[in-house]
Amino acid sequence: MSRVYEPFIIVPPLTTCTTAYIVVGDGTPPYKVYPIASGSGNATSLENIPALTNAGAFPWRVDFNQGANLTWVVLDNTNRISYSDFRVVRAQPATGITTCSKTVFGSGSKNSSRDAIIGGAVGGGVLLAAILVAYLVFRRYKKQRRLEEEFANLPPARESADSVEMSSPSRSGGVVRHGTFNLHHVQLNEGNTFDAPPRYVPPAPKRRFMGMRSSRPTSRRSSVVESEAEAEAEAEAEAEAEAEAEAAATTTTTTLDTPAESTVATSTPGSARQGSPLIADTTR
Repeated sequence: MSRVYEPFIIVPPLTTCTTAYIVVGDGTPPYKVYPIASGSGNATSLENIPALTNAGAFPWRVDFNQGANLTWVVLDNTNRISYSDFRVVRAQPATGITTCSKTVFGSGSKNSSRDAIIGGAVGGGVLLAAILVAYLVFRRYKKQRRLEEEFANLPPARESADSVEMSSPSRSGGVVRHGTFNLHHVQLNEGNTFDAPPRYVPPAPKRRFMGMRSSRPTSRRSSVVESEAEAEAEAEAEAEAEAEAEAAATTTTTTLDTPAESTVATSTPGSARQGSPLIADTTR
């Protein structure tokens, strides 16, 4: 079983505006490190240093002025804490610089600048959205005011006689009477002819032929009557023709019989004897 030690932090001597390498080890990563004022009772962090994921050394730019007394704090993942020896910031021996700006180089400065950029972008977007909403609301308000003014300037509408008649509750046959929501306005006048149905007028009677009943059309019935009359006329003509033919035949038969008898009566005896031997024998 491996033993877990308390975390430690080692800080080299600090010179203003130079880079110092701080070493962190043991404990349970990740580590949170930050400088505090030596002898501070509340251990308030003086800089926002990004967390260290692993043990090792990380560079830090000393951005404190000459004479600053600093102590570094390390806090591991199990909330175990350790402190470094205090360090007093010195001036640069070669250049004699004793002050330094608070520009922090490294991942911490990058994260800070990135957060600032993101915050500015979000704030700008919110501001633009608010301006756009205000503009739309103001434009809608102006449009509503303009429509109200135009409507107020319109001439009053004239009601037609039909609309007044249909909407008047005093009339017995208006629209008001047909609803059930306004029965208190209904005036029932049973003797009023306004609601009376139209008078029934029977249609004119159809013309028909007397003595002839047929369901066929008139044109067809007339053609049938004409054909029957023609048939009767033809039958009468044929009967007359037959009667005339019989009369003619009777006259012809009578004419033929009369000359033969006269011929026999006027014939001479000699001719009769010559013509018939039977007659000759009787004369003897």
